[in-house]
Amino acid sequence: MGASEVGDCGCDGVSSHVWSYLDHESDPPTCAELEAHLKSCAYCQRMVQFNQQLKQLVRRCADPGPVPAAAPDQLRARVQAIIRVRRSFS
Repeated sequence: MGASEVGDCGCDGVSSHVWSYLDHESDPPTCAELEAHLKSCAYCQRMVQFNQQLKQLVRRCADPGPVPAAAPDQLRARVQAIIRVRRSFS
């Protein structure tokens, strides 16, 4: 995203870069342009706020601990069981 990209794209530009912006992965010129747009656009302010709250909710709900060693095998077995059931109905 370049120096004039958000201004040219308006809300679409903000929408397509909201996650990198919230993750602090946008370069300084992009951040400045996004923030300038956000100052004057209530719609984009709400969109960024919603996405920020969503990220916080996911972070709170996520289990921060290590994945148990048996979890991948259990998940694989569950997926295979679902596939078998669906194939039996086909």
